[in-house]
Amino acid sequence: MNSVVQTQRSITIGYGPSFAETEFWRELGTKLIVPTEIVSLATAQRYNPALILLDHYLLRDIDFTRWSAEFPEAVFLCTDSLDIDADLVLTHSLPYRQTVKILEMACYQWVLKSDKTESEFARKRNDIFLPESAKRDAQPYPPPAHHSLHSLAASPSKSSEAELIQ
Repeated sequence: MNSVVQTQRSITIGYGPSFAETEFWRELGTKLIVPTEIVSLATAQRYNPALILLDHYLLRDIDFTRWSAEFPEAVFLCTDSLDIDADLVLTHSLPYRQTVKILEMACYQWVLKSDKTESEFARKRNDIFLPESAKRDAQPYPPPAHHSLHSLAASPSKSSEAELIQ
């Protein structure tokens, strides 16, 4: 019988302070979805959110390019009032259900992005470590001795000790 083992990852969604009073984020929280208010880059680094909903407050001191550089695996969302190249755009006029669907799409996008990053990391790791092990594996092993253990034990001479060392 085949069984599929799925590992469940919790996804932290960081959002700017202007969204803190929104009932939506409290309703969205579960064991797997962790909505978290972030007020600065340092706060975001502490939580390392998978999704980041940027607002004017978060962009006032740090531009979008820096946010993207600090969180290369994150999926960025913003409202339509911001003029940035975010991955997805939310509008205030969207019904609850459509907002949840957009967040679900963002979660799928994050999983794909993080899996791609993990596989790129594995490939880079292999590029670094495999050549060393390939060099080691390419080294010829010493040729096998033509003497049996019994014949070596029977006449312990200097020449047989040298053969044993080789």
